[in-house]
Parts: sequence; structure tokens; C-alpha cells
Amino acid sequence: MTGGSSDVISEKTYLDVPFADKDQVKALGARWDPQARAWYVPPGRKLEAFGHWLALWPDETAPQLRVAGLPQRCWKCGEPTMTVVACEEEGQLIFARDDVLQVIASQLTEEDLAKVGAGPLRPRYSRTTGSSYWSNGCIACDALLGEFPLREDFVECLHGEVEFPIIAVARVPLDVLYLEDDLA
Repeated sequence: MTGGSSDVISEKTYLDVPFADKDQVKALGARWDPQARAWYVPPGRKLEAFGHWLALWPDETAPQLRVAGLPQRCWKCGEPTMTVVACEEEGQLIFARDDVLQVIASQLTEEDLAKVGAGPLRPRYSRTTGSSYWSNGCIACDALLGEFPLREDFVECLHGEVEFPIIAVARVPLDVLYLEDDLA
């Protein structure tokens, strides 16, 4: 990722585009990646016009939280991969839903994630949900590692008192980390 929306990008940057917006992003110069089943901005372009569909950039007041991983085996290729699974806030691990992954994706590049054995965070199409959402991908084959199975593994590991490796630090606004119901 880049440091701001007016910078010219040097790598493919994926977007979170609802079907209704596809013609609009195409007109702005985005391209469709048929393998990833996602829209992206090609290298050499500015991201300014695509701000609505980019990963969410937290402001400087958002707390820096430790990001926990969970080693997995890819359901598709069987290779080991690390997933971004939770953020630690006040000593408690909170599951990283798709909107949390969207914020983390603005701060961790594919290279950052690869260094810890994790695949890229980006929108991927799920046949199960019939939509795209921000998700973990296998480092070897980029297959979608779905939110529901990861949540089940996360809960099981929490109850089994498994230690989660800390793989990064990222700014995550608390109103994104917690559901509105959790804050009420």
C-alpha cells in the first residue's frame, strides 16, 4: 500500500467494490482480476479517485494494537499459512472481522505479511456468502480463508488456551474493532 491517496502506486491495489459500483470503478481505470474475482487499481495510477473503495486509513488518534496471527493449513492447497485473526486491546484478543481486516490492510503491505508467513489481506469473492469481503488469503495459492471457519478456530484456540503469535502492530479505531452492540 502507499502512504496516501494522492500518491502514484507501484503495486496492484485491490478495491472493495459492490457490484452496483463496478461500472463506476471501471470508468475510473480500475481493472478486473478474474482469478481474484476483485477489482484493482493498476500500478502507475493515483488512488485519489478510488478512496471510497480502498482499505480504511485510521487517523493518528486510533490506538496501536498488537495484531495476532493463527497458523492454518489452506483448505485448497494444504500448505501452511498464517492468518490475521485478532487484535489485542487491553490484554483481550478481539476477533478481526472483515472491517478490521480492511483497516489493517491499509497499514501492512503484502511484503510485511509474507515475512510472517501470511497471505495478502484484500477483498475476495465467497461463493458461500455470494459477495466479496475483506479476507485472509493463503500465502501459497491465495485461496480465501473464510471468516466463519477462522472465527470457529479462533474461539476453539481461545478456550484451549493456545498462544497466538503477535505478527504486527496496527492502528485500529475501537469503533471498528468492536461491534456497535459491544460498545453500548
